[in-house]
Amino acid sequence: LTTPNGGTVYCPSASVTVAWTKGEGLQSNENVNIELTSDGGATWTNVASNISGTTYSWKIPANQAVGSAYKIRILHPSSGIRDESDAAFSIGSIAEITEQPVGDSVCAGERVVFRVKGTGTNLTYKWFRNDVELKGETRDSVVIGTVGEKDGGSYRVEVSAGCAPTVSQVAQ
Repeated sequence: LTTPNGGTVYCPSASVTVAWTKGEGLQSNENVNIELTSDGGATWTNVASNISGTTYSWKIPANQAVGSAYKIRILHPSSGIRDESDAAFSIGSIAEITEQPVGDSVCAGERVVFRVKGTGTNLTYKWFRNDVELKGETRDSVVIGTVGEKDGGSYRVEVSAGCAPTVSQVAQ
């Protein structure tokens, strides 16, 4: 098995190329099964059966459980020839925004705070004003201590849990 071979985070609904070489007693015209484990190899479930060639595009189910002990293996059922990922890979999660940032009308010199709440593991945040990233603003809120004319505009945040970010509604 050449890929996936550990250390990568994949996301639900993504397509992953499973690739392997044939050798060590397995003929080029023989089909294989592809199996998945989420517990380091204690139990295996079938992903695909009777696959020819040396690659397969696996679409990770949208409801695949988050985890960090996943491995793939290629199995030739009749001979028992098999190969598996050298190390575990992870299935990440997609963040969900549960509370959107809310705009506010404030006067120059006042303080304003934009907040977001989300669910997911190890959430990260990236804030934008007028579609320009606010460097260093990586928390679940952004505070403008003393509002000036330059601070006006549209604010949004990208929330990520290791997969593609979820983008908030715009707050002004």
